[in-house]
Amino acid sequence: MGKRLWLAAAAAGVVAFCAGQAAASTVLYSKAWDPAQAGGYSNQTDFRWADPVSLSADSTVDAVTWYGSSYTGGDLTGVAFDIDFFDDASGLPASTATGHFSGTPTFTDTGSINRYQHEVYLFTLDIDPVVLSANTTYHVSVASHGSAGDTQFIWEFSNLTDGDLSGNGGATWTHGGQAQAFSLIGDVNASHGPGAPEPAAWALMITGFAGAGAALRRRRALGQA
Repeated sequence: MGKRLWLAAAAAGVVAFCAGQAAASTVLYSKAWDPAQAGGYSNQTDFRWADPVSLSADSTVDAVTWYGSSYTGGDLTGVAFDIDFFDDASGLPASTATGHFSGTPTFTDTGSINRYQHEVYLFTLDIDPVVLSANTTYHVSVASHGSAGDTQFIWEFSNLTDGDLSGNGGATWTHGGQAQAFSLIGDVNASHGPGAPEPAAWALMITGFAGAGAALRRRRALGQA
């Protein structure tokens, strides 16, 4: 019975260690929302804005969060969004997306009102994993489906005013003057080293293997008796 308990502890340690590794998703890139800014840009699929991103290591993105509101004060529940990643050596977004994803995000009311006097929400959308190469400028676009006359989705401003934002008025991209609030969630790729396991996972793993070793020694001792 004791041996079974020790082996169970060992298995639990290994499982916890693996779970700690698998749950290593982290914020790869973030531009914080600035409640003091006057709302944001209207972002629909036929007229959108994109914000530049550059990561220091090859990474896999599997979720995007962003802050937004409705210019008209309409209900954004159930509204589908497009997430696009563009990359181009020219410093402006490419004509086609490196990765394109569409879905209905979950959203949480921040409890804050922007200067348009409308609620600001934090949106979260899980996407199929997309790999972004290190030291490459990508432009991330978050846009609701439909034209400007539909939901009037507003992508809220961040606390940065570096002028790096690029806007698409039809087929032409030009530089704007305000950055947007969003984050990319995922993992740094294994080639750049896995994230360190949580201390609790290390403790469980070490305890489990120690228990397994003790159980094997006890079994051998009983066999020799």
